[in-house]
Amino acid sequence: MGNEFNVHIMSASQSTRDTLYADYIDLDKMAEGWSKAFTADVVVALCQNVQEQEATVARLYVAKARNETKGSIIHVATQYKRLDIHEIDKKKYARQLSDAGFETNDDGNLIIRGKKRASGRSLRKKYDD
Repeated sequence: MGNEFNVHIMSASQSTRDTLYADYIDLDKMAEGWSKAFTADVVVALCQNVQEQEATVARLYVAKARNETKGSIIHVATQYKRLDIHEIDKKKYARQLSDAGFETNDDGNLIIRGKKRASGRSLRKKYDD
């Protein structure tokens, strides 16, 4: 993808371990120092929790941008089997979460009761099926 669009890509393996359960992945979560971020014009992290994964939505977090959009969130719909990731508005993001059986607040943000996280075993079983 980086070659196709002529951009540099940082993979998930270049982030620290605690990003697995982070709501947003910021520059301080990059492994091996900040040197990669210094040369980049834009750093965007694809953030997705287990509930969003089931609802086929995610959030792009702009961790760095020279045009002052740092910290902004872009809601996206995902279809990984076809490598299709496209922007959606916040209402559609909330609707897809609701349609998947998850509760959202008035702002369209996911409500996670008790901060339940799926175990590594349950995630492996889901993706091995």
